[in-house]
Parts: sequence; structure tokens; C-alpha cells
Amino acid sequence: MTRNITGQFSWNTEFNISFNENIVKKLGSDGSPIIGYYGGFPLTKTEIGMPIGYYYLFKTDGIFKDEEDCRINKNMSYANKNPQPGDIKYKDMNGDGIIDNEDKTNVGSNIPKVTWGLTNNFSFKGIELSVFMDGVPDSQLLNIAKKETTQSRGNVRAYWLDRWKSAENPGNGKVPRAATTDNLTTPSDWWLEDASFWRIRNINLSYTLPKSIMNKQSFMNSCRIYSSIDNVYMHDNYNHMPQNAPMSSSSLTPGIDYDSGYPLARTIQFGVNINF
Repeated sequence: MTRNITGQFSWNTEFNISFNENIVKKLGSDGSPIIGYYGGFPLTKTEIGMPIGYYYLFKTDGIFKDEEDCRINKNMSYANKNPQPGDIKYKDMNGDGIIDNEDKTNVGSNIPKVTWGLTNNFSFKGIELSVFMDGVPDSQLLNIAKKETTQSRGNVRAYWLDRWKSAENPGNGKVPRAATTDNLTTPSDWWLEDASFWRIRNINLSYTLPKSIMNKQSFMNSCRIYSSIDNVYMHDNYNHMPQNAPMSSSSLTPGIDYDSGYPLARTIQFGVNINF
């Protein structure tokens, strides 16, 4: 805590930061790794010497741009050995010239390495203002909705605007064609989202009536008028549906976001505290 300004006008700051690093030391009697599944797909892996529950997926290498790219690099497809332009291309991690389960690797974790919180408190002649912020600078989230919107809910998310449409209109070179194929539903780092954020979580403003006013009457000892607002603002890079605010509710399972269709509610409160 720091006292930045003291006196009739005061300002103090509270700041906290935490660092997290985890390594699995032991697993069962034989040390066998643990694979985490969702919907029949292996998504996470826990093994000795690695962080718990890291994402165990294929790494992507953009998309097949055209027919020539498909012909030359057809082995860089996983689910379909006759890839089509606009399909996802995968990285050959072990260098054997084909894409198979041996190419799955550690592509990140949903456990943030750093979290922080910051509170600024101001006061002046009975007026008090408090602003609380927090954030996570480096975290990832597995967006299952990328699979779900492709299979059954249509291309409703904003990133589909940058999809591959043709060799002449390849989009941003990362978003595949809009098609229900196994190529799109193979778990890979294309499903991962940047879950880092910072937000203004809460603002409190209050005014305590001065003693000079309290002394002029006899039925109140003190009176404080206050207002607060929660979930004020959030900045993130997460791919939400265009109509939704960037404050998604937490996932039902840690590290997996099923839809992120509902923003956190912004709450405003007013009140009066009176002591008789």
C-alpha cells in the first residue's frame, strides 16, 4: 500500500500481484499420464515434469490456400488426406512427414502465470471514491464453441468474416472455409483463444454528511449516501459474438468455454446508511 497524497485531499493505492508456476512431480504407481477428454476428444494432458492439465493438441500452420498447396502439402492434413482449399493445415512436430497423433504437443494452459489487482482510494471533505481493477496478462481458453458453431449453429461468430472463401479471397489466412468437415472439428490450437484481460471491476462513490449538519438535528448520529457499480468495463481479445459484450461468464469446466453467449451483468446500486 502506498500513501500518494495525504491531507484534506488524500489518495492511497493498494496493489497485489501473484505468480503461479506448477510442475507435476508424481502420478500414481507407474507415473502414467492422465488424458482429459471432452465429447470424446482428448484435449488436455497431465504428466510428470509438465504443468497440470496443459492443452495437448495439434499445432496449426494456417490453411491450404489453393489446389497447388493441397497437392504439395497434402500430408499436412490430419482428418482428410485429400484436403480441400480452405482446410486447416497442421504442423509436423516430429518431422516424419505425416500428421498423426504423435504430432500432438503442449500448446498452452488455462492456468494464468500472473494475476494482479489494483485499488485506488480517494477522499475529500466527506467524499470517498474507490476504484478496483484486476487482470490476467497471459492466459488461454479452449473455445469449444468454434467446433459447435461449425457443426450445428452456423457461422454466427465475427471471426467467420475473415474465413477462406476462394484462392482469390483467402481471408486472413487463419480462419478456414465454412464447412462441416472433420478437418474443422479436429482439436487444435485453432480452438484456443487469448483469455488475457484487464477490467474495472468495481467503483464506489459515497458522501458522508459533515458534523456541522448532524449537530443541527437530533434524530441522526450520522448519514452516508453511496452508490456503486460492478462490472464497469472489461478489455480483452476474446472472439465473442458481435452482439455480446466482452465480459463472458465463467466456463462450466475450467479451461473450456462452451458458448460465452452471456455477458456478466453490470449492477448499479444506490443506498443510504443512517445511524440513529
